[in-house]
Amino acid sequence: MKIYILSILLIAFFLRTQAQKKTRIDSVYYLVDTLHTPVKDRMWDINVEENSIYKNYTIHCPCLINGGSPTFFYNIKSKEIAVHITKKELKAIKLIDLSYLILKSKQIEKNAYTRDYQIFLIEPDKKGYIIHEVDFTNPNLRIVSPPDYTERKDKTN
Repeated sequence: MKIYILSILLIAFFLRTQAQKKTRIDSVYYLVDTLHTPVKDRMWDINVEENSIYKNYTIHCPCLINGGSPTFFYNIKSKEIAVHITKKELKAIKLIDLSYLILKSKQIEKNAYTRDYQIFLIEPDKKGYIIHEVDFTNPNLRIVSPPDYTERKDKTN
């Protein structure tokens, strides 16, 4: 009986540790602090296009396929996803530098835009900082498809 109970406990423990391994997602955090960066040294273009629900962060680095610049974006309508943190909480987060973020961008593109980690951009705010979970794209990639029809040439002699 003891062996039976011990076996069930070991199996349950094994399954629990396997489930934790599968759901674990690492995160990458980068601080976009253009307020404290001299204008001539800024490598970010941050914008919201007219009638768009997305805020875009583009790194001025033509280092992706077709000369594309790494672009990160999030839905500005989903403000409940944004997390406000203090300067003290920011110090507890392990931030990456810009070169590592560019390297990660290249890896994402190389892996057909799949990744096993989340990317977060952090911006200064009046009350501290805001963390946004962002997605990644290469805006210079265009999908070219053949036309739906081909023109027929008339057979005239």
